[in-house]
Amino acid sequence: MLISSVDLLSKIKKSKALCAFNFSTFEVAEAIIQTAARLNTPVILQTSQGEASFLNPGIVRLIATFLSKKYGILLSLNLDHGKDLKLIKDCIAVGYSSVHIDGSNLPFEQNVEITKKVVDLCRKKGISVEGEMGQINGELTRLEEAVRFIEETKVDFLAVAIGEKHGLGKPELQFDLLKSLVRLIKVPLVLHGGSGISKKDLQKAVSLGVRKINFNTELRLVWTNALRKTLKEKPKEIVPYKILPVAQKAVAKVVEDKMKICSL
Repeated sequence: MLISSVDLLSKIKKSKALCAFNFSTFEVAEAIIQTAARLNTPVILQTSQGEASFLNPGIVRLIATFLSKKYGILLSLNLDHGKDLKLIKDCIAVGYSSVHIDGSNLPFEQNVEITKKVVDLCRKKGISVEGEMGQINGELTRLEEAVRFIEETKVDFLAVAIGEKHGLGKPELQFDLLKSLVRLIKVPLVLHGGSGISKKDLQKAVSLGVRKINFNTELRLVWTNALRKTLKEKPKEIVPYKILPVAQKAVAKVVEDKMKICSL
């Protein structure tokens, strides 16, 4: 069953964080959901704009629904870093249960304006909305602007920038800033770029109050490396279902590791 990220968050301990994993193939999605079911923990399945466009939002929704039923697990289906309003509307229309509207590259007032539009669209359907203040790989979140942003947009989650990076760069997280954000912001905070954050820093971020952490690059990396290794070792193998399980297993291992750090 697909539920909103807000509702999903209520299913885990208040001292823990939801893991959100991106996918762009069925095998990766199944590795994520199968692992979550085995560990008996809720999970957010998500697609970036590129991933959603590649698969088609309607197919993404079917994959998520099928896997939720197959493994008997609650999950949220989220659009990650949505910037295109048309694609956001398409995802809402087909049944995504959560949307991340990323206006962080816009001036403050424009970010508020587009975020409010998405919140208005989603409220009618019980879809949760994640906004963003500050830029990953860029400008840190400003406290006063973040507080004002929450008041004006009424988003359910806020993605903040405290020094994390997309990809596998080594971030220097500003935990003093995070402490201030947790104290002042009354909605759950989200960290992006989880793949590049060390186990120690992930644990500290969760202990300070982060409630959702996104992972993508590390899954892509182990998936690709496993495929390359398998094709090199078995150059004559041409049957996809004899090749793909190795990559699927590699993804499952990363998913399990992150869940044990953040969610369990």
